[in-house]
Amino acid sequence: RLIDRILILDEVDRYAPPEPHANDIRLRVDRIRSRFGSHEAFTSAMKMLGTDEATVIQWARNELRIDVYLNQRFASVVEPTGEDLERYLREVDAAAERSGRTLADDEVQRLARERAVAERRQALIREWIEGLRRRASISYTQADH
Repeated sequence: RLIDRILILDEVDRYAPPEPHANDIRLRVDRIRSRFGSHEAFTSAMKMLGTDEATVIQWARNELRIDVYLNQRFASVVEPTGEDLERYLREVDAAAERSGRTLADDEVQRLARERAVAERRQALIREWIEGLRRRASISYTQADH
């Protein structure tokens, strides 16, 4: 995942999306920090990893830059096929039925389309990352223990 992140960031740097707003970076850092339950746990984790808050801020900044880039690059996702949409319609209906909820037909259609588009977008991103890997020179070595 780190190799993929580096490859993606290289691509992001080539196209230089707009710099994220400072408030968005702060919110992303806060979200990361909240995963640790307490300030002490967060600080302890940073210490254990040999990192500091500046690195976490940079990580959050890069996450936002990646999000913007992927949203721009994959904004026009191919529309789902009728077959894909049918499959998702059945899944959404079944999930609603299991939960005891009743959804209006237009809500089922919307949810099914959103799921189909999201799945197709993820597949395109996976293919794109595989292409980045093929073009890169990546060497894997076994660490000595």
